Amino acid sequence: MKKSLMKKTGCAVITTVLIIIMFQFSYAYGTYYDLPDTHWAYRYVEEMSNKGILAGFSDGSFKPQKKVTCAEFLKMVYVASTGNTAEQPAGTHWAENYYRDSIKTGIVKEKDMSYRELDDVISRGLMACIIYNCLSPDEIKEAKTEAGFIDIDGNTEYVREIKKVCSMEILNGYPDRSFKPEEGLTRAEAAAAVYRMMNKTESGAGEKDSAADFIEKKTIGSGNSAYEIEKYSADIGFNGIDKIVYAEKSGCIGVYSKKIQDISLFIDDYRTNPVVNPEGEYWKEGDYYVYVFKSDGKIKAGSQIGLSFGLYIDEVFYYRDIEI
Repeated sequence: MKKSLMKKTGCAVITTVLIIIMFQFSYAYGTYYDLPDTHWAYRYVEEMSNKGILAGFSDGSFKPQKKVTCAEFLKMVYVASTGNTAEQPAGTHWAENYYRDSIKTGIVKEKDMSYRELDDVISRGLMACIIYNCLSPDEIKEAKTEAGFIDIDGNTEYVREIKKVCSMEILNGYPDRSFKPEEGLTRAEAAAAVYRMMNKTESGAGEKDSAADFIEKKTIGSGNSAYEIEKYSADIGFNGIDKIVYAEKSGCIGVYSKKIQDISLFIDDYRTNPVVNPEGEYWKEGDYYVYVFKSDGKIKAGSQIGLSFGLYIDEVFYYRDIEI
């Protein structure tokens, strides 16, 4: 009896592992094994990796959720703005010459970032200052200074730089109208910011890019079903989503995507159930792949609709300007 139970348990474990492996390999990966093409920052990271602006780690990972350091961000901005790389002498910090050259070229001042701080997490305020230093006088002059935040005033360090950079939509605030100047960004979020900086400085106004902005971490569910998610806000157009429609009579929500992808839908903090299509996981309507979900009676005035993509069920993107 014991042997039989062990055999059954062993089979169950093997089956589970095989299912996980098949699930993981159903997604396409680019340069980094932990950044599938369903990740919201995939396009930014891939393009800038190909240009030598950023790099991953020796194990082949990118670590998109890791907080970006002063050294990492400075290297991204330096290469993006100058097109040059800086060779490092043996036995020194890997970013020493990026740091020295950035001081020489005015990208950063030593009073704002000391050599000893290279491995510290960089603040959003200092990020704004560094990006600002890369802008031309004409870009600075043309940029509006209307960006106002509840936690920014005349005494805030880098207040002018923050307002200018945010008015150009290179960095963004949060839905509660805060900027959180002392907090950091993840490596994925920093990559998106530098990508936007490149677009603005290379082509004037640049394209309005719809990268996502971090809101908060939150535990949802309860008991054994509780888990933590990271909430982001995003514009329609982000990750190929062109529209989200609520059909009140049927109580269903349709998500119109430009590409085939694995999507989960949240109403506020509630994860909904998909409507099963006998012919596949989506309906085809013109150029769109339409994914349909049950609202389960959770829709109310002011409800927010969020989506997660692929393996990243713990990253939920709440789309702005969705009227429910």
